[in-house]
Amino acid sequence: MSTDEPPDEPAHLLCPITRAMFRDPVFVPCSGNTYEREALEKFWSSAPGRARDPLTNVETRANSRVVYTNWDKRREVRDYLDARSEDYVPSGWTSRAVPAPRSDGDGDARERGRGLANGAVKASAVLTVLAIAALVSASGAKGGTWGFGAVGARRGTPRMPNVDEYGRAVELRAPAGSRVRARKVSNGTPALEITVPAQSVNTAALLFSVPWFAITGTWTYGAWNAANPLFASFSLPFWAVGLNMVHQSATSAFETTKLLLTTDQFYLEKTIFDRRMFYLKGDVADLSKAAVETYAYVNGAPQSNLVLHHGVKSYVLARGLHSSEDEFVADEIEKFLKKYRRARKGGDAVKIDTTTPFFARARM
Repeated sequence: MSTDEPPDEPAHLLCPITRAMFRDPVFVPCSGNTYEREALEKFWSSAPGRARDPLTNVETRANSRVVYTNWDKRREVRDYLDARSEDYVPSGWTSRAVPAPRSDGDGDARERGRGLANGAVKASAVLTVLAIAALVSASGAKGGTWGFGAVGARRGTPRMPNVDEYGRAVELRAPAGSRVRARKVSNGTPALEITVPAQSVNTAALLFSVPWFAITGTWTYGAWNAANPLFASFSLPFWAVGLNMVHQSATSAFETTKLLLTTDQFYLEKTIFDRRMFYLKGDVADLSKAAVETYAYVNGAPQSNLVLHHGVKSYVLARGLHSSEDEFVADEIEKFLKKYRRARKGGDAVKIDTTTPFFARARM
């Protein structure tokens, strides 16, 4: 027995940190070493970085600070005290009273709760930023011009033509109850305008994303705190799928899409709250078709978008429409493209002046 140890107090009943007899002994699962609970908690709270075993300096598994009562050690201390007189008080103790142990595994309950809360807050912040970025950057496909600002408000911003500039537009009959608007000019310069207003939130995808993010977030948090945090990178594809679901729901609720087809040009514009998010102008001869494409299944139900194909690229025209609305829009686009692309190729087709808007020609 060393000279600095109190007499008659065996070393195996002394805490390695305080060098006083155990009152509430607990052991660390990763090492099996036993310490006084309060002393161990103070050691971990004062030491920077990840939790380590005080004797071995080895990190605990997954940075865990959960400890368990050492019942054998408590019994040994109790037996030792019973063998001494009632006036005997161990060195460092204020009385012979032995505190009742806490529930097993609760030594880090509050800290783990705070850690989970902080992790959830950080994950939510990152998720919000990524969702906003996805909403802005992915509202259209690559190849267009996008950015903030009211339509036509900035100098140099391309202007989106209106179908009324090409002649008298006739309203096409959309499916009953549909908010999709289609207008066509036949007497004048042929043109077709499709307007898809903001739809309701995709409730199915949004609700499904809640448990998706909860499971993915829990797994990512556990992997991040594991021995090798690189395992957390395996969750990136699952975060991408979840963000896509949020993006699909958000854009269907706030995005308005307008497509204008003429015999030589097409114009595509996406706006959110009357602010242009995406703009594209191209040769109508490069458009191949408009088709309904399924991008995911939620509880067995297909989640589809109406997509416009432009060469090797494609652009989402509408999200969350009813199947009859998708068919209506795709059919009108297909009929217009077939008719006027054929007219341009035919040698006896009537040549139409598309360089001057109808209202301007009327004044000539």
